[in-house]
Amino acid sequence: MNSLFKVHELTFALVIRNYDLSLAHAKFLQSSGIVSSDWTLSRQPVANDRLSQTVYSNGINIIGEPNRCLFGETLEDKTPKACVSPEVVRGYISKLSNLDYHALGINFRAYLQLDSLGFESYQDFYNQILVPGSWQQHGTKPVQTELRLVYDFEDSRCSLVINEGKLRQPDSEALPIIVFSGNFAYELKHDTDAERTEKIKDIVTNWQNDLQKFQQIISEFPLEAKEEILIPIEA
Repeated sequence: MNSLFKVHELTFALVIRNYDLSLAHAKFLQSSGIVSSDWTLSRQPVANDRLSQTVYSNGINIIGEPNRCLFGETLEDKTPKACVSPEVVRGYISKLSNLDYHALGINFRAYLQLDSLGFESYQDFYNQILVPGSWQQHGTKPVQTELRLVYDFEDSRCSLVINEGKLRQPDSEALPIIVFSGNFAYELKHDTDAERTEKIKDIVTNWQNDLQKFQQIISEFPLEAKEEILIPIEA
């Protein structure tokens, strides 16, 4: 992935009615074959009445909450083909095809370092994409901005949130970044469990289509380096 623009995290969110959190416990995930038996834990799993969390050393993070299960993956320098979370989600759906799946979300979290485009402050960035004016001058500190955009596609709705953040560096000062959080939401309106299950599998298999939309939207912001921030999409 390009050094200017980092897609840091990929998450699949399954919304499930009457979800049993034990179905996200580490022991079940391994015994059922949903995750490989040779995966190692990066820390002790969490399991209680409100939350189940299992984090693996390969960057996979599986979280069970009331009415939903999340499958997160830290990307760092992985190519899309190297991502394993889509296969884990498809395996989960196949093993538990009788669950009442209601919706699916595909989430991307990315960031852009301010200094990669020569910006000295967050204000410089927002002046590049918004029309500057006196509305920004009120208060005793620079205005803090969070921008939310919603895009409707044929089969999904994308919510893109842009806000300020800090990238923590070991043994050095945190770097100012702009964070892009994209959520592609799919409602599952099919009549039968089998139809919903197959629809989820199809969407997850083609998750790179949403990644491509996400990067295309961001590449079209009026940024000087827009031709350099795309990450590779693999067939």
